Amino acid sequence: MSPMQFYMAIFRGSGKLFKCYRGINCALSSHGVYFNHENINHHKSQDFKSRNFASFPREYNPKMVEKGKYNWWKSKGYFVCEWKDSEAFQLMMPPPNITGTLHLGHALVCTVQDVLVRWKMMKRKTVSWIPGIDHAGIATQVIVEKKLWQEKKLTRRDIGRESFIKAVHEWKLDKENIIDQQLENLGVAVDWRRKFFTLDSERSLAVTQAFIRLYESGKIYRSNTLVNWSTTIQSAISDIEVDMKDINGASNLDIPGYKNPVEFGVLIKFACKIHGLDEEILVATTRLETMPGDVAIAVNPKDDRYSHLHGRMVVHPIRNTLIPIVCDDFVDPNFGTGAVKITPAHNKIDCTVGRNHRLEIVQAINDEGKMTNSCPQFCGLKRFDARQKIMEELERKGLLRGKEDHAMQIPICSRSGDVVELLLKPQWFLSCDEMAQSAANMVTEEKLKIYPPSFRKIWLTWLQNSRDWCLSRQLWWGHQIPMYKCQKSGVQDAPFWIAAQNLAEAKQKASQKLGVNDDFIECQQDEDVLDTWFSSALLPFSSQGWPNASKELDATCPLSAMVTGNDILFFWVARMVMVGQELTGKLPFESIYLTGLICDAQGRKMSKSLGNVVHPEDIINGVSLEGLHSQTHASFKSGYLSSSEFQKSIKGQKILFPNGIPECGVDALRFTLCSHNVMSHFINFDVNECHTNRHFCNKIWQATKYVVLCHEKFLPTLPFMFNSESFSVDGLGLMEQWILSRFHHALSDIVRGLETVNLHLCTAAIKNFIHYEFCDVYLETTKGLFRDFKEKENHSETKRDAMDAVLKTLRFCLASSIQSFAPFMPFIAEELYQQLTALSSPTQEVPESIFLTEFPKIEKWKVLQNKQLEENVKLIMEIVLALRRLQAENGLKKKDARSCHVQFTSAQDVENMKPLMKQVQSLTNCTDVSFGLDGGNSSRRVSAELGNCIVYLSFPETFIQPRTLLIDNKAEKEEKLNKQLQKLLKMMESSSYKTQVPAHIQKSHEEKIIRLQDKIKKLKAV
Repeated sequence: MSPMQFYMAIFRGSGKLFKCYRGINCALSSHGVYFNHENINHHKSQDFKSRNFASFPREYNPKMVEKGKYNWWKSKGYFVCEWKDSEAFQLMMPPPNITGTLHLGHALVCTVQDVLVRWKMMKRKTVSWIPGIDHAGIATQVIVEKKLWQEKKLTRRDIGRESFIKAVHEWKLDKENIIDQQLENLGVAVDWRRKFFTLDSERSLAVTQAFIRLYESGKIYRSNTLVNWSTTIQSAISDIEVDMKDINGASNLDIPGYKNPVEFGVLIKFACKIHGLDEEILVATTRLETMPGDVAIAVNPKDDRYSHLHGRMVVHPIRNTLIPIVCDDFVDPNFGTGAVKITPAHNKIDCTVGRNHRLEIVQAINDEGKMTNSCPQFCGLKRFDARQKIMEELERKGLLRGKEDHAMQIPICSRSGDVVELLLKPQWFLSCDEMAQSAANMVTEEKLKIYPPSFRKIWLTWLQNSRDWCLSRQLWWGHQIPMYKCQKSGVQDAPFWIAAQNLAEAKQKASQKLGVNDDFIECQQDEDVLDTWFSSALLPFSSQGWPNASKELDATCPLSAMVTGNDILFFWVARMVMVGQELTGKLPFESIYLTGLICDAQGRKMSKSLGNVVHPEDIINGVSLEGLHSQTHASFKSGYLSSSEFQKSIKGQKILFPNGIPECGVDALRFTLCSHNVMSHFINFDVNECHTNRHFCNKIWQATKYVVLCHEKFLPTLPFMFNSESFSVDGLGLMEQWILSRFHHALSDIVRGLETVNLHLCTAAIKNFIHYEFCDVYLETTKGLFRDFKEKENHSETKRDAMDAVLKTLRFCLASSIQSFAPFMPFIAEELYQQLTALSSPTQEVPESIFLTEFPKIEKWKVLQNKQLEENVKLIMEIVLALRRLQAENGLKKKDARSCHVQFTSAQDVENMKPLMKQVQSLTNCTDVSFGLDGGNSSRRVSAELGNCIVYLSFPETFIQPRTLLIDNKAEKEEKLNKQLQKLLKMMESSSYKTQVPAHIQKSHEEKIIRLQDKIKKLKAV
């Protein structure tokens, strides 16, 4: 029998904690007083004896608990870092984009970092957490352009660059305030004084300096090269901003700018006439719209089918010009017809072939995704509309030879959803080969550690195949590239490029190069801006003042670790390592912790079209179904959702959240996020778990009320200590020793989880200890003692010592438990801390906040460990659970008399378990409990086997025949055992079982499965 099962049985059987406590008057005020930054000092100054339990609120209310605390923490300067040494714990928040509000992915990363920061604070470390916000070049420009069109039917070119930048800054201010408020609501312990914006003056200086240094060292170069081009954004994008969509055959896709879906996944065959011969050559393509840019047909020189055509010319099917047949080994004779059209302006391989054979370059598609005048009859048509027209023209000429399904990959712009074009553009590139190799070496040499380790191989593979980084973006919002095209005034010489901080410096450098006065130099800055990720790659250093010297920057490692989502491992993390090492010679951090992608409870990626997107504030505050619909409608009206997406979203919300989302509070959200393995590749997030964890917060609340009430009734002068000295087991009862030993076990798991950032280990240990062991077991065992004290006036010294031991244990366990979960649930931890320390003497000095107390130390608790006692109590729990189950199965009520006998297999077991007999009696309502080696002598009883013992529940003669005694049919018994087995197996198959159920309970479940299977096997053998 597992402890978890026992705890749940206790929980179901005991009712509300206070309701079961008969010996103490639990009359409370209707509301009580919650502490916030305005009333904390008021309560501290109250007369100690005048305070009473009535001031403790009756129930947990997240809104009241969270009210005012964050502003109080800020006002006290708890998050401000006063730099001391290089051993300080430093983190940088991955800066949210100003494109909108925070989503659950942001909440996850921020919560993980906040847990680590608060834990380090309580370990007396110097802590600095740097917040920031990212200008998000492409994404922000796209969204503001949509807004401008939606509201005024104007484009950015209609209003000009200066006015557009002003509009984006207004957007930025509005969204920044919202994001900052969301972060404060989550309770993040960031040093707001150090907040940065990736376009502020300090970051702009760092970006300019970095670019100039990399250019002057030969790492940055300009090249007229094929780049990924988004026709919607009208800008180049990097390879990692391109999503490859797999198509298995003919498929229709919705493409921005097209009313009707566009067909992909077909291979079109057409004929080209051989000039001077009555022959034709068949060519196959999936991109017929690029045909006007064809400049040759390539065949493999070893392909005998075309050996007689080497050097011949063919008639271009549309342009009616002559183009050559060239021989090249890259052509696969077994693919298609073995003849390939060559389009250097729109294909990387073709571009290389074109240069090798000195072919002309003909651009068929322009920046806007429309056809050029390479074929005048199609000029101005949208590229995919032109595809159909070209096919019709081929058919008219009798050259179309059919089409067939074809598996392929479609390059999609991750920013706009548009199909990416390859266009020849002069762009600035950063050479990455050497930097990528260095970043790979850091991992192979274990100077840079990646968690989870599975990403280590992915990191190495990507860096070994990295390409040069296209830095140019044809945008207005961002860091304008600090390159100036210069030439001597009035001279037709070719212009040259100068890297400079400003126009004046560019002129000065150009004049020195040409040996003329500045007045004779003309300079014009490149209008393009830098890729957003370039400025982001500098943040570990630029956020600390680089390139200016600072004591923070001089530390051995600028950041202690990097915690971020695994989806930006290459967008951002790899580039921080590459650029940081190149510019400073240092790693930006020594460890990388990658969090997973949050999906819904069914494992689906959250998307607006599915209606499964959940915002953090909706979980914290709660929202009705109508409220969710209203949010979706606002997105539709703003142009962020299409009509079809809007309808799908509304339908999805009705299915997923028929009653809306209940209010859960910040602590429950944070605890739920940490309850998953945050470093899993995907995290299935269920809103219902948040509501369950709100109930857990209430469980903690009620347990605190119980402990406080017990102290006020029996030991009102004993203060709550949160930085206790070592605790001794002298004079403690067995259950007191057990609960203290169990806390040592829980604390070990919590610390291990924090040190390895496996936070689900921490939350499982916290919940298992507080909910199931402290509340549902230990508190239950104390009620008889308190009830006895209430009913009797005179007590022996032994009884009084026992009472003192229990109160001491309750106080110590509660205080240490609150400290242990404070990093995870800071608001309720602070509230309970203020409530409990308000009960201390006015002369007693206590830290002002729980985060100024010291996190419990394992070494202080190690002396309390008692593994043998833990095993004994574990067996007692299984015995109690077995008795409870037998009582329930046989319809026993509380008033019905019953007794139990436990038969053990060894005398040592009997000796070990006898001191715990009274716990069995108090937790099962048995009038008599006995342990022994024999089976007892009752004739009216039922039994349950527990491995090394048999539990017998006996009934009086007056009791009606027990139900289980009637089950003597073999088939019935087998069916009953099978039901138990299947129920257990189903529970273990749950997606959250491995991450949320403690290891020792999982082991207990495995043992029970073996026992059940053995019993079934024995029954079948009879």
